[in-house]
This record gives sequence, structure tokens and C-alpha cells, in this order.
Amino acid sequence: PFLAFVVRPIYNVIFDENYLKVSIRPDKKDDAALKPECKAFQPPDCINYDDWNELFFDAERCMSAIVMMDENQSKISDLPAGQQLNHLQCVDWARSLSHCKTHRELHSWVGVFAAIHRVVFVHTLGFTLTLAAVSSSPSLPGNGDIAFIGNDAKVRFATAGLLVPFHALLWTLASWGTAGEVVRRRWCGWVNLLTVLPRMLIWCLPIVTYALVREAESEDMQKGLTGLSQETLLTIHLVLCGLGACAILFAPAIFERVPFKPTGVPVALRSLRFLFWALVLGLK
Repeated sequence: PFLAFVVRPIYNVIFDENYLKVSIRPDKKDDAALKPECKAFQPPDCINYDDWNELFFDAERCMSAIVMMDENQSKISDLPAGQQLNHLQCVDWARSLSHCKTHRELHSWVGVFAAIHRVVFVHTLGFTLTLAAVSSSPSLPGNGDIAFIGNDAKVRFATAGLLVPFHALLWTLASWGTAGEVVRRRWCGWVNLLTVLPRMLIWCLPIVTYALVREAESEDMQKGLTGLSQETLLTIHLVLCGLGACAILFAPAIFERVPFKPTGVPVALRSLRFLFWALVLGLK
């Protein structure tokens, strides 16, 4: 009975997600007919085994997702713990196993960038810092003209620091593009929105400090609008960019809203990974 009234209904829901029917070929083997939209590859929002595994792995989310086939569509968690197993045959599995998408499998560069964004960031940052280092100060007439990326080497490095908030924006957009329905609901929750706004302001601080640095660069405003010297503003800007770069490289989970706790990595293995990438980048 358990296989017939519990396992088979679950399997039927999984089968109906991607297939239309199954028939028997002349050689006595199964011939499953895929849905037209699944023949080339699965659509980004198509639920698959990974999503269901993550659902059953999270006991709290699973219990809140499983609903019964009654008129009120009550949850199985409303029943006493001793009766829940006996009522699995009364579960509406089609509804319970829907809306559990956690990660969208995108067939585009957005998914690639979301997966290797730290590698892209390190290479791009290294290129921009090298460009700022080898660029010579422009020869401008003494009429107060200012080069686009700055007359001084420190200002050019400050310009390269703008890559940090720019990359944070791209990574956030890529995370949203690959986020499934479950993750997006968490992103759009009121509690999360109250924490998003302060984070956005924090990531915008390097842009603000850079604008103040460039304002103070002019000869007639050595202290800019804030009354702080250009050296002080440069220090604040570079510290903020450095902290942002460390957050991107060493704490990328601050951008994510996964419905489960990431798997911990031992310190020794994490150190070995950092050493490997340091050697690779050093050789480059």
C-alpha cells in the first residue's frame, strides 16, 4: 500500500513535470515522450530532482509545503505527530511538490557568471589595477584640466576601486536571474527588504566617496564639499573598496538567499584552495 498510495503518486508528479507519456517499444523497452519544451533542454523554471531533494532535506520547509486533499487544503503539520505518517496517502502531491524551485538552470552567460563570478572579479580587478599602475600622469596645460581617470596615481587606483560596487551589482542581478521561486519569495519578504536597503547604501558608499575624491581633485576645492582633504577621502574610499573586495572573495554568501545553510568547508581545505588560486594568479 505504501508504494501504491504514496510512492507512486510522488513518481507520477515527477514524471508529469517533463514527460507526456510512456510507451513500450518493439524491443520491450520503455519509450518516454518528453514534453516539447523539454526536448532540447529543460526550461529554467522546470522543477527537477535537485529541487525536490532540497525540499525533503529541509524538514521545516517540507512540512509547511505538504498539503492534504481536503476542502481546506490543510497542511500535514496541522495533524498530531503520531498521525502524520498514516495520512501520507491523503496528501495532494501535485500541489505539495510545486512551487519548490530553488535554482533556475539558465542556458546563458548569466548562469556562467553566477557560478564563476569570483574568478571573473579577480582577473578584472587585477587588470584594472595593473592598468592604473602602468598609466602615466597626463601632461595637461596648467589651466585646471583633470584627466578622465585622474591626474594622480592614487586617484587612478581609486577609479579602479569602482569595480567593487559594479561587480556587486552584476552579481546581485545574476543571483536574481538564477534564483528560483523559493529564493525569490525570501528576497521579496518584508523582513528581507528591510535589510536590503541598508546593504544597498553600504555598497553605494564607494561611489559616493569616489565622487568626493574627484570633487576635491580640482585646484580650487582641495578639501571638497565635506571639508576633508583629498588624502583622507582617498583613504576612506580605498578602505571601503578593500572591504568590499574581501566580502566578494571571501564571503560571497552575503549576496545569496538560499533556503538552506551552505555546507561548511574545513579551514585546511579552504586554505588549500586559496593557496591554489594564489599560485595560479601569481603564475599569470
